[in-house]
Amino acid sequence: ALAEALAKGTSLRKLYLNNSKINNTAAWAFAETLLANSSFEELDLGYTGITDDGTRALAEALAKGTSLRKLYLNNSKINNTAAWAFAETLLANSSFEELDLGY
Repeated sequence: ALAEALAKGTSLRKLYLNNSKINNTAAWAFAETLLANSSFEELDLGYTGITDDGTRALAEALAKGTSLRKLYLNNSKINNTAAWAFAETLLANSSFEELDLGY
């Protein structure tokens, strides 16, 4: 519901949902939101239940070009495939500034 509201347009620029019960379904919704919302700049989804599936969805959205500049996914359960997806994203999206995948 939150991702859908953000996709409809808002002036919100930063959203911190770390330590929440966000899962892959929510990550897919946020990926769609990133493509629809041109004011969103910073998203913190660290210490959540997002795994490879959700992180790949976010990486694909970022590769298409979004206004997001900073994404925090620290302590996410991702593997090398998802990490490579973000590496490709960084090559495709020159306006992206910060990505945290650390533990």
